[in-house]
Amino acid sequence: MITAEAATRAKSEFLANMSHEIRTPLTAILGYADLLREDGDLSLAPAHRIQNIDTICGAGSHLLTVINDFLDLSKIEANMMTVETIGTPIIRLLGDIKSLMGPRAVAKGIPLDAVLTTPVPDLIMDDPTRLRQILMNLIGNAIKFTECGTVRLSAGVNTSGNGDKLIIQVFDTGLGMTPKQAAHLFIAFSQTGTTITRQHGGTGLGLTISRRFANLMGGDVMLAWTMPGKGSCFQL
Repeated sequence: MITAEAATRAKSEFLANMSHEIRTPLTAILGYADLLREDGDLSLAPAHRIQNIDTICGAGSHLLTVINDFLDLSKIEANMMTVETIGTPIIRLLGDIKSLMGPRAVAKGIPLDAVLTTPVPDLIMDDPTRLRQILMNLIGNAIKFTECGTVRLSAGVNTSGNGDKLIIQVFDTGLGMTPKQAAHLFIAFSQTGTTITRQHGGTGLGLTISRRFANLMGGDVMLAWTMPGKGSCFQL
């Protein structure tokens, strides 16, 4: 058992280091591709040249996202991931996320709504970088799997005998899932189906990483409900 745990840790540390070594030059490639696109008068450049540069940027950005997912998961599994605990203005953070993700929703013709279901504290104690990463992943998935209807971000405080809990939900009117598909949601490298994977892409790591980050901050990410053809609701 000890040998197996040591091997797993060594593998995770190796993946974390290799992911970093790959990410550094890839970031430079993307940076120089942006410089190429901005160099000179674009109106005089052949259309195929601009298209080629955009293809490099798009493919590189997707690859960087995949590498970042591997790096995060490897750090978590190697117990190298740490989170901060600082005062975070939650309403401002939610507004920033809506502004960042709004254009992606608009591009698909989907409204992205944000509402408060109850009054919330001015500040919460958490890691704002990881919280933003979790919510952007949940909202990004909701937009990706929704072709029509709406995506809604809601936040409110649930008061019980165990104290107050901040509940953030991401609701969509997208594909939804069967119980069999939902059972694989939080398993690393698992997608809900090959057809969906080919159409929408993804590594199957986003929800796993989001749950791990939430756990590190003393919370959780779960599927509140889902229905095929009707949509889904994830809860942080």
